Amino acid sequence: MLHLAGVAEECGFDSFALNDGTFQMRDTRGVYPYGPNKQRNWDLETPFFEPMTLLPALAMQTERIRFFTSVVKLPLHHPLILAKQIATAAIMSNDRLAIGVGASWAPEEYEFCGVDWSKRGRIMTESLEVLHLVLSGEMVEYHGEIFDFDPLLARPAPRVPVRFLIGGHHEPSLRRAAQLADGWIAAGPPSMDDLRPIISRLRELCEEYERDWDTFEIHAYPGDVRNLDDFKRLADIGVTDAATLPINTGTGEVVVDDPTRQRLAGARIDEAQDPDRPYSGVPSAAKTDAVHRFADNIVSHFKHLN
Repeated sequence: MLHLAGVAEECGFDSFALNDGTFQMRDTRGVYPYGPNKQRNWDLETPFFEPMTLLPALAMQTERIRFFTSVVKLPLHHPLILAKQIATAAIMSNDRLAIGVGASWAPEEYEFCGVDWSKRGRIMTESLEVLHLVLSGEMVEYHGEIFDFDPLLARPAPRVPVRFLIGGHHEPSLRRAAQLADGWIAAGPPSMDDLRPIISRLRELCEEYERDWDTFEIHAYPGDVRNLDDFKRLADIGVTDAATLPINTGTGEVVVDDPTRQRLAGARIDEAQDPDRPYSGVPSAAKTDAVHRFADNIVSHFKHLN
């Protein structure tokens, strides 16, 4: 990943993201909504590195590219401890860190960590409120249903406020994103048709909460985006950051057009390899080649136009 982050920066990508893999349950009652047949679509032995440890290390090997979590399962992390991790990582990355958060789809993750699954929405909300307070570096206190503490401060604090992005496609998540965060991250690979009503609703909610829509980030990686025209359409519906995973072969016919809000992040898996296990068995060189290929066919044209 150290090498891949450097290659991505050299190729003009804007950001590099990692998710919060926690641990892999052998059996689960949870329904993974984004995989074939609602099942997990990765090998359970796949290594997932802890993002708050690895991302600042990657940042220290680069100069420009932005790093963010996509996503940390926020209710599984106590916000007072996570605030210290975020502040440290933000400073180590020279203020190139953003935090994407989600709730997780698996009840076992909550049970094994001693967290109440039924209160995950409330925990999400209070955790975000606590993080905003504590990351200010000022003396703060909080008295909620889940978290309750008297005046305290935690320093060092980030020099620039850390931006938060929230995942989740249901109304409570969208409302939470518009009220408490700086953007929204799509979960899984929704189509552009799926995204349109969600983005429209987010805009309504931002107006309701008097948030600045022009600075609100929309991150997505739809499965039906294959070429430059598709990325232009993605920008037209309001997506600001188009994510993609190694390996990406969706480089179709290149047609230069004017993307107004587009930034590109990361590198997409070639689903033709193994549709049931798309992340398994991909050699490092193939990922690097994919980043270069995607940059040549897509990123370079956006950078030229911007």
